[in-house]
Amino acid sequence: MTSNEILVGQELEVVFNDPPSKLADLIKGVWLPVKIVAEYPRFFVAEVLPHYNPNGNWGMSKPYKVTLDKFGITVGEVKVRDAIL
Repeated sequence: MTSNEILVGQELEVVFNDPPSKLADLIKGVWLPVKIVAEYPRFFVAEVLPHYNPNGNWGMSKPYKVTLDKFGITVGEVKVRDAIL
C-alpha cells in the first residue's frame, strides 16, 4: 500500500523495520493496528489501537500516537496493510 492510498479515518496495520529506539524491543516485527487521525505533507499521525503484543505479557495496550513517515512508507521502512478484521 502506498501513502497515496491512505486516508484519514482508515484502520490499517503497520510494522516498523527500524522502530524508534525507545520502542525497538517492544514493537520490532509486530503488526500494530492503527487508525489514521491526521495527514500532513510529509507524514501521517496514527493512533495505535488497543492490542496484545506477542513480544511480552503485559495485557491489553492503551491507545497511543505514532507518526508514519510518507517517505518511510515509500521505501519500505514502514510497511502498511489493510486491517485484518
